[in-house]
Amino acid sequence: MLSCPLLSQQTYTTLNDLGKKEQSTFQEAKLLAADGNYDKAQKLIRQLQEKFPNFIDSWLLLGKIRYDLSEHKEAQYAFLKVITFNPDFNIETYYMLGVTEWKLDQFEEAARHFEAFLQRNPKSERLKAQAQRYFENAQFASQAIKNPVPFVPKALDDAINSLLPEYLPSLTADQQMLVFTRYVDGQEDFYASKKVNGKWQKAEPISTLNTPLNEGAQTISADGKTIVFGAGDRTDGFGGYDLYISEFRKGEFTVPVNLGENINTKARERQPSLSSDGKTLLFERNRSDGKGGTDIWRSDKMPNGKWSKAQNLGAPINTVYDESAPFLHPDGQTLYFMSNGHPGMGDFDLYFSRKQPDGTWGKPENLGYPINTKSAEGALIVSLDGKKGYFTSDKIQGRTTDIFEFDLPPYPQPQPVTYVRAIVKDAVTKKLLPNADATFTNLKNNSFSIQAKTDGEGSFLVVLNMDTDFGLNVTHPNYLFFSENFALSASYQVQSLYELEILLQPVPNQSIKKPIFEPIVLKNLFFETGSSVLLEQSIPELERLKTLMEEQAQLRIEIHGHTDNIGDEASNQQLSEARAKAVYDYLIQKGIIASRLAYKGFGKTQPIASNDTPEGRQTNRRTAFVVMQ
Repeated sequence: MLSCPLLSQQTYTTLNDLGKKEQSTFQEAKLLAADGNYDKAQKLIRQLQEKFPNFIDSWLLLGKIRYDLSEHKEAQYAFLKVITFNPDFNIETYYMLGVTEWKLDQFEEAARHFEAFLQRNPKSERLKAQAQRYFENAQFASQAIKNPVPFVPKALDDAINSLLPEYLPSLTADQQMLVFTRYVDGQEDFYASKKVNGKWQKAEPISTLNTPLNEGAQTISADGKTIVFGAGDRTDGFGGYDLYISEFRKGEFTVPVNLGENINTKARERQPSLSSDGKTLLFERNRSDGKGGTDIWRSDKMPNGKWSKAQNLGAPINTVYDESAPFLHPDGQTLYFMSNGHPGMGDFDLYFSRKQPDGTWGKPENLGYPINTKSAEGALIVSLDGKKGYFTSDKIQGRTTDIFEFDLPPYPQPQPVTYVRAIVKDAVTKKLLPNADATFTNLKNNSFSIQAKTDGEGSFLVVLNMDTDFGLNVTHPNYLFFSENFALSASYQVQSLYELEILLQPVPNQSIKKPIFEPIVLKNLFFETGSSVLLEQSIPELERLKTLMEEQAQLRIEIHGHTDNIGDEASNQQLSEARAKAVYDYLIQKGIIASRLAYKGFGKTQPIASNDTPEGRQTNRRTAFVVMQ
């Protein structure tokens, strides 16, 4: 615990020690101060102190007057005089002195005096709670200022910032589209800017979303195809402020739809944040059944496409004060938010929290000084790579309310992530294929961790954590499936981004005049080194192949095995054939009749990449299948 060093106690005079005339003068000074007539009150106090320099009551009153006049150094001197005369004369003096020193940025001194106040067990629960809050903030601030973090904010260029206020930015996962709010003609509208060759283009209004009413904070999905935003005073609203959703279709955003009663209430719902898979929505709500003040709430998209009844995120994120502006990073593991309830610099500070192995959120951590100051800090978003933070400020000299970026220090950066963006087409006609299913399997435990569907433009975007290996299968009715492998754990620190064009081969039938029989490489089959023993990570891929054979009863396939050029020809031939047969045997065991299956080994004779590099040799070590006529 902190100590409270005091000056030696001195002899002093109390009100009861004065004569009736002086007592009357003091009471008059108190009344004048209560009415805000500080000059006359101080004149009477000076008269009394000329006679009685150690009149303790007068120093306490003088401290209060000087504090009200924002003369904090003088107020501090007066309060210290009271404590010097008698440490226990009025314990609230410690509280008032602590607040005064907080105003003077004397955080260590403030912490000592708030602690001294709390140690004297004040009767007022309200003051006790406020003192505890001040004490924790003062402790934090004193250390934070001694240990500042790097922070060099830079305003985005005039393609985004203008002479009008811009604020509340939102960014797609590929960091190629920025959406924000601009205050125009007395109301708020949404604007969007796209990055071309590394430069932001002039922001344009999103006309299908903007109305004569205010459009509040928004969140754009990782793929840029969905926007959720807050708006008030709408005819279909549930209360003062509701959340709405709009989808990007045929080149524009659709008419917004209210997210419904599971999310919207008579309270105020604002500041949404959509997870990268589009299945979790965080937002702020000021409802009486929360933890207190404004809290962060969560709703999940159910299998039927509707949103679940919102649940309070609870402790340790929410406090009895205000939590606001959540931003769930695309890693799904790091939450950034504003709060004035956790220890910080005194007003709204920015915090982050990590998701724990059991799915709960860890203790929030302050982003530090000078990212956070004694002023209220605004909402923060963080880029996919975790290296850039984006925020709004009107406190940077020479700027209106503008959007800034800065290099995020290492400690609050999210987990490394990447994204896979794919466009899926018919291999024969090259037509786009909407509603194709993409399943990403976590190869560490064979769980189906992420699922997506191609949109009306035949594309999908999925964010992947960089510490896990994933297998991808893309399927569509009456097409052979596609598989890909992302060995991300081996390149944990490499920020690779994946852009794929996936050509699905139609299942041969009479309506296709020129079926193609290109090999389908099974990229998620894994064998023991130098062996034909299948590893457990191969099960999802084998099951996908079995399902294809069951769904397409007319299909006949031949399984091919290939090796690289390491080793002698006979051994490679034997290994490639044994691996192809291992797949053949698996399908037979699962009930696929032998007449529909064949297998063949090619050894090292059909490379599809150079054997001069480890990557090339790995590509050549493959198992595939072809459709037989």
